[in-house]
Amino acid sequence: MIPLLVTVLSYLDDVELGAELRIALADVCLSASYFGLLKWKDHMLKIAQDLGEAEPKFARKHHIRLSEIYRIKSGATLPPMVGLESREIGERIHCGNVVLLRLKFLVDQNISVSQVEAVAQLFQPSGTLSNQERRLVMNIQAIVARAYLHQGDFEEAAKRYSALMQEHISAESQITIDHSILTNYAEALCELGRFSQAIKHIQTEIEYRTSFTGTRLHLTLANAWLMQCLRRYWDSGVVDQTSLREAEEKYQKYLESWNQRFDRHASRFMKYNKYLALAGMAVSKHISTFNQLADTTIPDVMRAWEITRIAALDCSPQPRSAVMVAHYSQSVLAYCFGYEKEAKQFYQSAKTLFENTNKQYHFIGQGTVWLDILRSKAPNILFRFTSIPGVRALWAQRQLAASDLTSESDKETL
Repeated sequence: MIPLLVTVLSYLDDVELGAELRIALADVCLSASYFGLLKWKDHMLKIAQDLGEAEPKFARKHHIRLSEIYRIKSGATLPPMVGLESREIGERIHCGNVVLLRLKFLVDQNISVSQVEAVAQLFQPSGTLSNQERRLVMNIQAIVARAYLHQGDFEEAAKRYSALMQEHISAESQITIDHSILTNYAEALCELGRFSQAIKHIQTEIEYRTSFTGTRLHLTLANAWLMQCLRRYWDSGVVDQTSLREAEEKYQKYLESWNQRFDRHASRFMKYNKYLALAGMAVSKHISTFNQLADTTIPDVMRAWEITRIAALDCSPQPRSAVMVAHYSQSVLAYCFGYEKEAKQFYQSAKTLFENTNKQYHFIGQGTVWLDILRSKAPNILFRFTSIPGVRALWAQRQLAASDLTSESDKETL
């Protein structure tokens, strides 16, 4: 359909269109903006605006879609939220889209869960819901669950993701559950130590949905295997080579696919995915040095973390927690192998960043088990920060709970 649309649009300058046909074609272009790379999306939105800006209902839809595109662009300034403050909008679908968009902005800014929940309450459709309304309700509930995930309340996040999926299944809806819901649920399970459940959950979805190796589902599966490896190392001091190998292979395949599909037009969220995969590879190389499982050299691991740091900056020009974690990792690596001068330099950079960002949970494992492992590797010189609360206590608590379980292969705690 896209090539056909391109052909039709090429004749627009030579054809006089009536008002009804202009709006119909504007809607088609608006829908087409959900496909392709950013350059194509911008092109479709510009044509849609030219065709339909005179019609108020279409103008509202166009504004929401334009705001979504601004949100996914790297470093873009968000457009003014004109008309989004009113709660007297007649169309329930439009009102729901406004609420959903506002929620996404709030979660991006790491606003408190209570504020996110208050905004979510603004959309409360009643009676028999249409498929569009049902999808909006599901996506709004998912955003609230993600807010809990980013605040580090993994138990509540997992509970909410599970509940909304069960509700969706019970309603016998024909709507497909979005990838982001499935992957965030799996991340919450991993943070709780329930790796087998997360791996089985994602593997089943991959087999059901696609054989393509470049989706967020595949990246999440790699993350789950790595989290299992990290947790088992934390519990036993031994690197689980099977989990590590599974993670490395899946990260490598994902990155190969990413590099074939995307270029400088990749959205901010696709860049985040690449960063996650690179960070996973860096952690994998780093943890291999703990038991000398591979021929990985110290320069190899340092280079992997430097590539990861650059990828993090590509997602956001301002150094944030992702860059902080890269510097922490480089600092500990240098310290463990006797490079104290370099270790202190990385440490100072990490400490400065931490004072500005604090501990965050936006990236799986980076606010919990990986940070705790790093602290345990260099307890005397580097990681005596009273301002990093509760990480060791959290995992010690889970380790204690796990000791009561009989399974040695996979201790699924909490």
